[in-house]
Amino acid sequence: MAIFSGVVVSGREMAQRHVSLAMDELSTISGQDLFPGSMNVVLDKPLKLESRYSAIFDHGKRFIWRARIGCRQVWIYRWKGTPFTIVEILADCRLKDALGLLDGSCIDIEIDDALVAPLDWRDRLSSFLIWGMGRKYLYYSKPYPSRRYVMRIRNGLGDGQR
Repeated sequence: MAIFSGVVVSGREMAQRHVSLAMDELSTISGQDLFPGSMNVVLDKPLKLESRYSAIFDHGKRFIWRARIGCRQVWIYRWKGTPFTIVEILADCRLKDALGLLDGSCIDIEIDDALVAPLDWRDRLSSFLIWGMGRKYLYYSKPYPSRRYVMRIRNGLGDGQR
């Protein structure tokens, strides 16, 4: 098992809408009735997941992978272009409440080694330049996705889950 550590942060509630619209599909895939929202985690190091081992939903636009936080089974939720240092976690309950977590809490996510993909040089470079050096400004700042120059750089480098 690979362990990835990170910090719990507030999201922008975009996953709540996407997950809510796909609840039937996600229940079939996961075998669970998932909570219609996610817990956002900014990882200490980039994580690229093997797309071939994901469960794909929403017409191929979104993916989930099985993982664990403590003894609880969870699902890592991503879409094409999700930065490698960010994961959204789905579960059958509101995880912050169930685990007694607050924004800023540190957590460990256990992932099967086979699900972790190697980072190529572009992945490492983009993660370092965009997310490593500017994490506080880019992710913890609510308007980060609207920063057009950041998006142009990310697209040029091919940054994010594919």
